[in-house]
Amino acid sequence: MTMTHQRLGHLLVGSLLLSSGCFVDAVGLGSRDAQGGGGSAVGVGGGVDVTTTSSTSGGGEAAVGGGGSTSTGMGGEGGCTTGCEPTSSDRCVAAVVFDLPADATMTLSDTTAGASDDVTVMGIAGLSCPSDGPDLWVAIRATAPGAIQFSLTPAADPGWGSSREKASLQVRTGCDAASPGEVLACKPTDQAPIGQASTQVFARKDDVFYVGVDGRGNNDQGPFELEIQHWTCGNGVVDPFEQCDSGPNPSASCSGCLTTAGTTKCGGSDNDTLSFWNAATARCYIWETGLGDRNFFDARELCVERGGDLASFEAAGEQAAFDMAFSVAEAWVGIQDFERDGTYDWLAGGAFPGPWRPGEPNNGEAKPRCAFMLDDGALGNYAEDRACDDKLAELVCELRGANP
Repeated sequence: MTMTHQRLGHLLVGSLLLSSGCFVDAVGLGSRDAQGGGGSAVGVGGGVDVTTTSSTSGGGEAAVGGGGSTSTGMGGEGGCTTGCEPTSSDRCVAAVVFDLPADATMTLSDTTAGASDDVTVMGIAGLSCPSDGPDLWVAIRATAPGAIQFSLTPAADPGWGSSREKASLQVRTGCDAASPGEVLACKPTDQAPIGQASTQVFARKDDVFYVGVDGRGNNDQGPFELEIQHWTCGNGVVDPFEQCDSGPNPSASCSGCLTTAGTTKCGGSDNDTLSFWNAATARCYIWETGLGDRNFFDARELCVERGGDLASFEAAGEQAAFDMAFSVAEAWVGIQDFERDGTYDWLAGGAFPGPWRPGEPNNGEAKPRCAFMLDDGALGNYAEDRACDDKLAELVCELRGANP
């Protein structure tokens, strides 16, 4: 067991005062209990000692209140009473959902050493997510709309390799390893900058994300720091990852945190990028043609990090408006049949009604199936199915006005 011990007075240096009245320590927000091995968090009261521990045995989660009053979070009169500290879990499905306060920055220090390999993404063609080592999970719920950035820094430890290149960061919407639709991002630390991984999503209020720290191989494990930072959309301040911020009242040039002044502004436009804002559906569509060949999952991750997803035309009139603006040539959109049951759905939900190219879908290779769109003039942008691991040069992202 390793242990750090520090004394906190009424003034917490390097900590953040949250809107809920909680102080959140910038180091060691959650840890695994020395015997239980699941998430154990020690609450903070006025002028009490804080001990953060890490261990290698498995078990459940617990939260302990600090001094001053009975509390499951940070103690002290007037402090939070529930959910003030994110805790790690050895099992994704057992992770206790933590309500992330608006504009908070938190750092979780822990170790995957001795944890189980709970969620291993394997056998899904095209979905590259090295995740065969021990893993720990944190569940985060957005309490306000806006951007959330997740940053993983493995410690300098032999378990992570000489350059800390053997860790990976997963962000998911659920815990089913066999469900590729749940994977929003998977970032290994063996890519530049080597030794760290970072990704961001834009969340609506009450969206829940499961964040995993994993090893690439079955012996890759060790201590790490996971930083979670939130920026509120709708507070009138243009924060990172925002194009604008309309505050509580959308304007003619800004909806939520998306620029709407002109049809080619919301996603940027250049020789390889065209975008337009659809005021009727409060959507921004971005057609990319110059980013290189990508499979469906890589294309989706790019859209997620921009603040949206691959385009899903589930609202009435969406595709008609899109067809009026763009004539695409084999561009990935958010149509999938991961289960290969012959039913194609939008990533955002609901069945894809067509139009299909005549003879499609042909459900060819025995792999998860996705679909791209292609314009033929007469049908507009119609769909063809393709194996999700095939690579195409174009993609269409969709950003929502209420979800920048």
